[in-house]
Amino acid sequence: MKKGIFSVVMACFLLITACGTKEERQVRSLQQFVAELQSKADKYSDEDWQKAFQEYASITENLQKGRFTEEERREIGRLKGQCWAVFTQYTFDALGRELRNSSAEFSGVMEGFMKSFDASAEESLDDFAEALGEIMECFGTQDKDYTDELIEAIEGAMGSFGSEAE
Repeated sequence: MKKGIFSVVMACFLLITACGTKEERQVRSLQQFVAELQSKADKYSDEDWQKAFQEYASITENLQKGRFTEEERREIGRLKGQCWAVFTQYTFDALGRELRNSSAEFSGVMEGFMKSFDASAEESLDDFAEALGEIMECFGTQDKDYTDELIEAIEGAMGSFGSEAE
């Protein structure tokens, strides 16, 4: 009889410890989300991305309720960083697609944007064009020609601004 009770107590103990604490389950949930996001991101539709953003928000909201160790917090931060990198890549890819689809409109936007500044803003916009090219390269924009075209469009808009300012 004592062995039976002991066995049941041990089984319950093992079952409880195998599942982990609430905090460990929350970290595992984020780990699983990141793994799925990284493995399937290239196949996601815009609707899938919206669901992913919502799921991330739900997971991170639940994480705020936990009491985590320093090691768990570091892991959570690392995993969030991986999510942000994937989300940022998606955002830049979507922006790139949008800009490619409306480069003429973008050139007009830049021209209108430039008209709203005085000539002293030209240097800032040169820096902006350079930084934009660097950002696109950092996030793996595959289309170097497109990046060059975008910079040329910005420079062209700046050139038309400069000639109108004189």
